[in-house]
Formats: sequence, structure tokens, C-alpha cells
Amino acid sequence: MTHILLIILTVSIADHQTKDFEFEIPYSNRGECIEASKEIDFSSIITGNIINTKSECIALNYKEI
Repeated sequence: MTHILLIILTVSIADHQTKDFEFEIPYSNRGECIEASKEIDFSSIITGNIINTKSECIALNYKEI
């Protein structure tokens, strides 16, 4: 595992309350992570509620002992 796909899901309810949820998915290479991040970004309005996602690939920097 060399990269983490960080997904932030934001839900805004009609009375202006906002809640963020974070998800982390491991990937073995940068290419797969970038491709997955392109498929996840979206926004939608459902009956006055807003759902928005943002994603980012993060490289893991660590030394094996």
C-alpha cells in the first residue's frame, strides 16, 4: 500500500446543519488511486439537502524496518 484515497463526504441539511464524514481507502499505486478519485467527486441536491464529495490521493511516506 503506497497511497490512500481520502474521501470527504459533506451533507448539508435544509436547516443549514453541515456534517462531514471522512473515509480512507488504501491503494497499491498512484495510478489506481488517481483513477478512483476521478469517479468519486460529485455534488447533488435532493429535496433541499446538499450532498458533496471531494477526494484526494495521499502518498504514504514511511520506512520499513
